[in-house]
This record gives sequence, C-alpha cells and structure tokens, in this order.
Amino acid sequence: MGLVQELSAQLPENFPGYSVVSNENADEGYTFLSVSTEVEGVGFYVFIIDTAGEVYKYRELNHDYAYDFKMQPNGQLSYAQFTSHHTYTGGGNCVHMIMDQEMNLMDSIGLQNGYFAEAHDFQILPNGHILMFGYYLTQMDLSDVVDGGYPDAQVSGGIIQELDAEGNVIFQWRSWDHYNPETFIWGARSNLQVVSTFHLNDINLDTDGNIIFATPTWTKKLSRQTGEIMWHLGGDENEFSFIGIDSTDGVGMVAGHMFYRLDNGHVLLYDNSPRGGADANSKANEFILDEVNKTAELVWTYAYPTQIKGWHRGNAFRTNNGNTLIGWGGANGAQIPTCTEVDPDGNITYEVYFENPDVESYRAFKFPMGDGLIAEQTEIDLAQGNTYSFLQGDTLDTGIQVKVNVLGGIGYNEFTVAAYDKAPIKPAFAGKDPMLLPQRITMFPDWMSIEGTASFDVNILQINNPEQITVYARNFEEQGVFEPLTTSYNFVTGKLSANFTITDSDKFEFVFGYPDLTVFALKPWLETPINGSRMNENETIKLEWAPNGFFKYFTLQVATDESFSNLVVDESNYSPTFYNFSCEPQNDYYWRVKTFSEASDQILESEWSEVGHFQSTGEFIEMLAPLGGEKWQYGLDYFIRWNDNISDEVIIELYNEHTYLATLDTVESDGAYLWSIPTNTEIGCKYTIQVKDLATQTLLGESPAFFSITDTTGNDGCSDYIAETSNLNKLTVYPVPAHDQLTINFTLKSSANTVFEVLSIQGSKLLKPISKESSVGSNQTTLSIGSLSTGVYLMKIDIENETVYQKFIVN
Repeated sequence: MGLVQELSAQLPENFPGYSVVSNENADEGYTFLSVSTEVEGVGFYVFIIDTAGEVYKYRELNHDYAYDFKMQPNGQLSYAQFTSHHTYTGGGNCVHMIMDQEMNLMDSIGLQNGYFAEAHDFQILPNGHILMFGYYLTQMDLSDVVDGGYPDAQVSGGIIQELDAEGNVIFQWRSWDHYNPETFIWGARSNLQVVSTFHLNDINLDTDGNIIFATPTWTKKLSRQTGEIMWHLGGDENEFSFIGIDSTDGVGMVAGHMFYRLDNGHVLLYDNSPRGGADANSKANEFILDEVNKTAELVWTYAYPTQIKGWHRGNAFRTNNGNTLIGWGGANGAQIPTCTEVDPDGNITYEVYFENPDVESYRAFKFPMGDGLIAEQTEIDLAQGNTYSFLQGDTLDTGIQVKVNVLGGIGYNEFTVAAYDKAPIKPAFAGKDPMLLPQRITMFPDWMSIEGTASFDVNILQINNPEQITVYARNFEEQGVFEPLTTSYNFVTGKLSANFTITDSDKFEFVFGYPDLTVFALKPWLETPINGSRMNENETIKLEWAPNGFFKYFTLQVATDESFSNLVVDESNYSPTFYNFSCEPQNDYYWRVKTFSEASDQILESEWSEVGHFQSTGEFIEMLAPLGGEKWQYGLDYFIRWNDNISDEVIIELYNEHTYLATLDTVESDGAYLWSIPTNTEIGCKYTIQVKDLATQTLLGESPAFFSITDTTGNDGCSDYIAETSNLNKLTVYPVPAHDQLTINFTLKSSANTVFEVLSIQGSKLLKPISKESSVGSNQTTLSIGSLSTGVYLMKIDIENETVYQKFIVN
C-alpha cells in the first residue's frame, strides 16, 4: 500500500519540501508529521524527521491523506487513513493503520457494531485496549424544537468505543442515547437538513480510568462504569469557574484539540478558538483542574510572537524534556510554521516550516525511536542462593534485583535483564484485563532454569501507587497469556517483589498491572424499533440497543407474547449491540435484552431491559400532511409528511379534484419533503398529495381531504363556490383534545341524511358508523371515543352527495 524506505539522498519529486530551525535546547525526539491536505504536486505522506532535521523514514499513501500520525505507548506507529470525507463537518471515516517502527503495516482497526471509525484521534492503551470514536447520523423531527427545523433532519452524533486487545467491544457510548433533543442546546445551523453536532476531536483515558473527550467548543469527562457524563468544561453546559482569567475568556480556552492529562496532573490543550474574527489567535494552554470544586486555573499559556490563526487541526504535546511542541494545524494557506517547540519560558527551540503554505500536517509529535530500552545488564555464572543487582556500567541501574532460589542447568550460565519504557505488544490475560503501566521488564536465561524472587525499585522504575500493583509475567515476548504473580510491596525499601519460575523461555516478560474501575452490570436501553412500530414483514428488522457502562455480552429474547413463554429468538453470549430479525407476517413481537459484564472474579448479570413491542404488517404509506383543510401559500415552503415502512424511494404527486397535475419529486422515503410551491401554481381548494412507492405505485398514501393553495392574501378562490354549492355552513369538533367523547356541531342549509365515521389517518374505519337525519340550521351529534388510543384521527361526514373530513386529537 505504498512506498516505505529509509531516506536515501534522493526523495521523491512529490515529497513536501520543508525546513527545520533548531537549537541545543530542543527535545531530542524524532518529529512525526503528515501531509493532511490535497495540494497539487505534493503526494500524501506520513514521515519522521530525525534530530539532524533529515527525513528518517516515510510512507507514501496512494489514494488519500492521513490524520493523527504518532507513536503509541507500545512503540507501534499508527495513522488514520481516510476512506471517505464528511460533507456535513470536518474529518471523515477512516481505518486506523498500525505499523512497526520500520513502517511495515502490521494491522488495521476500525469501529465495530456497524459503525465507521473517525480520523481525528485513536489511542492504544498500555494493556492493549483501544479507544476510538466515530460519527453516526440519526433522523430526528426538529420541527417542534428548532425554529425552522426539518421534520426529517439528519443529525450527527458521536459514538465512542473501547475494544479489548482481541478486538471485542467492551464499552460503547452514543451521544443521542444520553441527550434529549427537546432540552439540547441547539446551535445556529440547526435548521439545516443535515445538522452537525458532537464534532469530536480527541479522546484519552484519564488517570482515574474514565474518558476525557472534546470538541472545538467543549471538553467532557465520561464514566466508563455507567456511561454518564461526569462534568462539562466549556461550551453551553460549562460547570467550571476560572482562576487567573476572565470567566468568559476561560470558557473559550478549554475547547479540546488534543486535550490530555500531563504527568504532573495538569491538563494541556491546543486552543484554536474562536475560529473566526480578526482577533483570533491560536495558543497552547495548561490548566489545573479541580474536579471536586469545579475550578480551572490557567498556569501556562503560549501564543506565537506574531498572530497565528490556525483555526482547524493542530495539537499541543509535552515532550520528554519538558518543552511543548505545538502543531498549528491549518491557516487557509497563510505562511505559518507547521509546528513550534518552546521551553517552559516560551523561548522557541525548534520549528518546522513547509515550503508550500497550503501543505498542512494534522498534528505534530516528538517521540524517541527504538524499542524503549532504558537499561540492560547480563550476569554470568549465577549460583543458587545469591542475589544479583543488575547494573549497566557503574551508574545505570535497571531497578531490578533477582534472588536465585532454585537453579537448574549446567555451568557457564548467563542471565540478562532489561527494562523498557514501552508497553507490551499483544498483551493477553486470563479473566478481566488489568490496567497496565507503560513499561515492561524482560529476563533471558541462557543454559539454565530458575526459580527466583524479582524485586523492582519503584523509584527507579517510576511506579506510582505500588500498593495497588500486581506483577504479571508470561514465558515469551509478544505471545502468550500474562499470569498474575504473588506480589508484595515493602514501603521501607521501596520495592515490589514477586516470585517467578522460568523453565522454558526465550525472553520471560514482566508487566505491572493495577485494577481497572469497578464493574457494574447495568440494564441496556432499547433503541429501535421504536415501541409500537409497524414493521415491514417482508424486510429484515434491525433490533438495536444501547449498553450502559462495561459489557462483555448480552442475552436477547424475542417472543410473540408479553410473558416470553413463546420465544422465537433466545440468544445468549451475544456480543454485538444489534440483531437482524426476520419476522412472520401479521404478528405482534415483544423483545428484551440483558447485559453480562466481566468483573475481576465473576460474570455479573443485569436486570432485563424494558420490554419493546412492534408489529409485523404489510407495506403501508400514510399521509401526515397535508391532511385536508390546510391553506398553503404559493411562493413559500411547506413540508409534505408521511409515515411508511418501506425502503424504496417514493414519488410525490400533486392532484386537483383527484386529477393528476404534476410530479413534485422522487426522493428517499424519509417521511418528509420540503415543497417550495411555485408562484405560478393556480390557487384552489381541492388539492391533494399522493406519495407512491416507486417500485409498486399502487402502494400509496393520499391526503384524505382537500387542502388549499392560496395567493399572498390567503385567497384560494373558493369561498363563493363553497357558499353556493355546499350544504354545510359551519362545522366544529370539540373538545380539543378529546378524551372519552367527541361533540360535533354543524349547520346545514337544508335537511339531509348525515353519516358519521371515525377513521385512522390512513383511512381505516375504526368505529361503527352513525347515520341520522339532520335538520336545517344547527345540529349536534355526540360520539363515544373511549376505545381510541392517543393520536390524530379523521371524522368523515357524508351529507348525501357531499363528503367532509375534519381532524381531531385524542389524548
């Protein structure tokens, strides 16, 4: 999938030109950059610049550019390879590519459960788990919650997943499972047909085991145990007060392009808000967060000596020597550094410029290359009963001692110990995975077997909270299962100790684990189908649910009775969060789900979810608007609305007195169509709309009564006609809404036989018709409607040769 090589004297002609300025105070790491724009004459690359400013390694990408090129805690490299770009927001769908340090492709990873990963961020945790996110579009009726909102708006949401080292989803969070559209604070562009919300930029695991994630306007903390949002920082829901800066300015300084926790407990982020305006100036900010008292104290900030309006992309990254590397993202072709490194006093120590200002790198990082070896030492001729301290030279201490309890083999043995500041590759555990520190130890016995006690100096190895640590070991590097060792901590000597046995090993590998968050088994929420839905019996039905907190698998039951005695689906140990169900015709179905979560020593079981109900029916299309009686003015926009259970496109047609006039459009059957009524449309009061299945045009829904098209004065040209020809002068139906009974008041010009029928919106007869002789003048009829459920209905009144429809509501 492209070219990988060490730099020779000749780079490809389409390689981006760049320059480097550096001084002696710059961090010694290698710089990770990418070409994250489409520029004529420039290829798509991810590449690494060495400490001398030369290209160390590169990979050319054939078909599109990449985001988020970096090194993961285990020493592997990753980048987000675009597969498509979003049209409603920045970024796009991607596959996260995993490489070794020679830039050989090792793996590719994406979201599970039918979702696509998004390119902005991706994290491999030290224990091999993966955090990533994506977007999904869900249809919402925003006509009642947003001024000018679409009834069929496609609203984006964010989805976050955590995968274990084997690629199984163990945590999933979707924004619209936790936010109510009616109380959500909608932005200025929420009256568009496609509405962008939750534009996620980054995701990180915080030191307490919960997730921090952010957008260009806010940062939030998410509980992995329950899926609840723990706090809101910045944006409309901000809960924090600010120290050292004005509160209004503070809210705008905590939006998260690369918001993450530093080793000192502070948080660092790249602030490129506000995104517009003459005064916009990008900067890096460091805050102290008090998550109990909800305060944010600005303790360090850096803005470039001249204004940089890097309004999209970018990051701030703390290097190993305490400097801060800032990737400035993009500034619409302005000549800015692609990245700048500064010391704690704000002095520039390092910069990279692209020669072509249209070339942008999504982010910039600095990492030391190599396997992370800190120290390595070999002892020879080990003897049983002795204790060995592994020192590299006179001063470099591995932090490891080994006491030989039992020694097997022949003489002339060797024993090599090495300490690394990288997490293990391919970690696996029996039972629930612990969290791991990003480091590992290897021991290599040559010509010997050994039973011993390993002691680890927590100060040299920088092991925090050693009381919580368990030492794990496996027989071979990069393969096998880590087993927990009996571990003790001596706070006097500052050493962790664990007994081990090596009988057959290439390199025995140790890691340091600590417990993950306490696991609960919380019942899931049923998502689709919506309760009471009428589903197409000829199509596969997707049952979908939302987990809360951790999960390992689910049990799903579908039955034809509410007591679940007649099961048609009984799936256990089921991992996805959806199920494709094929139903029988004309049936009622009930379904429920429960969660099973893996704790440290047991599998926990939740309660059942609430019971969902749906019906399998034949195909239908029912009109929701216009239903009759509406007055729509030409020159304005109105929504034609319908409900259906078909997947075909639909044809929308206009009729006058049931005579075809025009085809308005052929569209996806999403339940709404915005009709801009042409100004040359003839006014009139006997219009109807038909919505037809494109494949089966006999399947249709039609306005059950006439609506009007008027001019700008509201005239439909029909008032005189009605007065002369209609027997009905006046009609009212009350109360609104009705409950147990409905009263109809009407006035006739002449006596006539009248028939009253109650219909569903789609025209089905619901109650027995009532026929009576009505006299000239005022008349009244009362109907019992106590058997009707909440909803909208039609009253059909036949007055000899005339039919009138009137909508009413039951509550």
